[in-house]
Amino acid sequence: MVLALITRQSNCLLLGLSILMGCGDKVMETRVVTSKEASPSVPNINTEEVAPSINSTNVEYLKWDTATLNGRLPMMSTKKAMIKELGPLDSLIAVDVNEGCGYYFDQPHQNAYMKLTDFEVCGDTAVIRTISFQHEPQLTLQTGNIRLSSKTTLLELAKTFPMAVKGQSEMNVSELGKVIAVSLATGSIVTDDSWLLFFQRGKLVRIDYFIPC
Repeated sequence: MVLALITRQSNCLLLGLSILMGCGDKVMETRVVTSKEASPSVPNINTEEVAPSINSTNVEYLKWDTATLNGRLPMMSTKKAMIKELGPLDSLIAVDVNEGCGYYFDQPHQNAYMKLTDFEVCGDTAVIRTISFQHEPQLTLQTGNIRLSSKTTLLELAKTFPMAVKGQSEMNVSELGKVIAVSLATGSIVTDDSWLLFFQRGKLVRIDYFIPC
């Protein structure tokens, strides 16, 4: 459904080269269990603000390489910066990349958890995988003039991303239960990675950064 991360903007590349410490470049696993199509209705939306660039392939997207947690922390940063922003770790679990798939790093790494917001850690490099607004409602995800939080509603999202919201589906997700899921591209160029935005009772409860196996 969604495509392999093939590009990063120069700022992420420079950061990755300086702190990556030999770590690879794949993505996380999401904890979606089952899904079935829903048939929601979306109001008529003014789509003028959803304008692709001249050479754009994706018309609607939420840029990964400019996204920040709380307006400060990039999606790819350091373990120290993550802990400074989010607080002490609840757990740090070693990952065997030979078991399972869908990890960001293709070398031995760890999964770090803070109230179900989690990220992968390889050396000193850390990549945010899941943002749990349900357990940390003060968190925000910002990119450009778009700001998502626990107060973001499905109808508000439809004003900026009408096509993505129209393609929403119903899923059963571990730790959440039944949700409405909206998939968004991470940039103008088509790749395998995507955002998965999960809504319950019309409000945003979680965002996953996802690349399939």
